[in-house]
Amino acid sequence: MTAMVDIYSRAVTSSELASARSTIISCVLALFIESVLFGVFAVAYGVSTWILLYKRSPQGIFSRDMILFFSTTLMFLLATTHLAFDVYIAISSFLTTGSDLTAMSNVYESLNDWPTNPIGAAKFAFYVTQTLIGDGFMIYRAYIVWDRMWVVIVAPSILLLVEVVLGYITSGMGSLNATPAQAKDCVDIWCIISVVLNILCSGLIMKRILWPVSRVRACTTTKTKSIRRRVVESVIQSAAIYSVASISFGITSFLSPNIGFPVCHSLFPPVIGLVFLLIVIRINRNASNGDSTTSDTGMRYLQDTSFQSRLSSRPITVFTSVTSVYDTSPRRASFGEIVSVPPPTAAASTEKAEQV
Repeated sequence: MTAMVDIYSRAVTSSELASARSTIISCVLALFIESVLFGVFAVAYGVSTWILLYKRSPQGIFSRDMILFFSTTLMFLLATTHLAFDVYIAISSFLTTGSDLTAMSNVYESLNDWPTNPIGAAKFAFYVTQTLIGDGFMIYRAYIVWDRMWVVIVAPSILLLVEVVLGYITSGMGSLNATPAQAKDCVDIWCIISVVLNILCSGLIMKRILWPVSRVRACTTTKTKSIRRRVVESVIQSAAIYSVASISFGITSFLSPNIGFPVCHSLFPPVIGLVFLLIVIRINRNASNGDSTTSDTGMRYLQDTSFQSRLSSRPITVFTSVTSVYDTSPRRASFGEIVSVPPPTAAASTEKAEQV
């Protein structure tokens, strides 16, 4: 580490000093926000663990709740390790390099450089693993919401396979003797594939959830609250926040590879895990509310959205009753005599059914 500091110890220009200061500030803010998000993630992990293991009491190691528990635990361990690496990088950059801002910035960038540094490569490999779990769950969610139609997930599955293979190859660029330009191109392609996959899966899920609302909206004007609830539901269940994070990650890889990309790389692991846990908690709440009518096999509780979609689009029979009242009291004619108006012979009450 001393040799590294000696290499970077030289006269710097004002522009280099400003760039180093920006890098240090962004690193400190990223570490702080990552720590806050990780704390929220840890609380959500505790809640989901209690729901999956104690509240629902799963039967068997291969039950649906145990599979979700193992997935959430792996996500939590990856986020924890990622945070530990970021803390180590911050300590190595700020506490062992003296007061030279340029040296701090250079050490920080070198430790995050995945083609040449094993710590940066490990961080990127952890992130790829998290995206594998998160994107795989989104694909499965889309498959369930679309009533287990295989044709819906063919394209997302191919994109996921390419994303995982390319991601692990990119994280191991250092052992392949790749140039920085080649590593940068691989990261850019990987980010594009990840963005396309996230947008596709989120769009499929949101389409399935919001489609009944667009059909019913023309028949009623009192569904504002229901529509808003369904929009919020679609944002949670489609992992739209995860998609936004993926888009931001891809944009920063092109526009700010030296500052924005490492910052987003530090922030998104707890975000991915938190979004994943929110979906797990949501579908388990649906399972708890529908235990009396939901079977224990086939993960039927993940089909709440598709069931509601089919239910919302069914016609409803409404019976209306029309009653006519006639005055049978005597009336006085124009010439003064009293006349009686008999009731009509037609039925006074009719009943009909309308389809809405």
